[in-house]
Amino acid sequence: MALQAMSASDKGIVEQTQEKLAALKLQLPELEGKAHKKERTQVNKEIYRLENDEAYVAAMKAKQEVSRAERAADEAAAEATAERERLLEEAEAERERLLEETEADAAGISVAQLRERRAAERRAAEKAAAAAAAALEREAVVAIGGMLVRLIGMSGPNSPRFGATSTGTYELSCFACNHEEEWTENHSYVPLTGCSVDRGVTSRNPQACPQCGASNGTLHESAARRRALQ
Repeated sequence: MALQAMSASDKGIVEQTQEKLAALKLQLPELEGKAHKKERTQVNKEIYRLENDEAYVAAMKAKQEVSRAERAADEAAAEATAERERLLEEAEAERERLLEETEADAAGISVAQLRERRAAERRAAEKAAAAAAAALEREAVVAIGGMLVRLIGMSGPNSPRFGATSTGTYELSCFACNHEEEWTENHSYVPLTGCSVDRGVTSRNPQACPQCGASNGTLHESAARRRALQ
């Protein structure tokens, strides 16, 4: 059903009357006090007359009816859209259900078993993708050096003053043979992998894997990754 728009005549009456009302109401602040009582009364009477004019009241009623009709039409359109979307979702769910039943029947299993199989396949694919990403990272590091030694934790002041010692925790990772080690050492200065000679080195050789002898081209994993990506 088509909406009936507000007539041009009604629009004109509303616009002209509201303009007059606005102009009259702007005069009221200037007409305060006893000296302006007569003028203020006249302005208020004119405002009352305009607001209750039959043509204006009828036009405002027509405007309100059009607004209500427009809101109702908008609500109906929104409901229709929501209903279409619901029906589409139901149809898609039904299509998926039929496909699952067909696939399960062809495989000789139940729909629940089919879903479990799909979930297992997704997990396997995610695991394979993670493994592939890790392999690419290892290859990038191997291109620079076969193994890494890095400081992964430290406790203590890291200063020899007053005979103090500190403890460093280290990690060795070889990307050639996959050998890994983790150990702790006590020093007055905790050696940092890649540090200058006067700060010492770890007790494990940071330049060669103890299992396969692979050499290390860098002593910082972060630096290795940066260089691999350049």
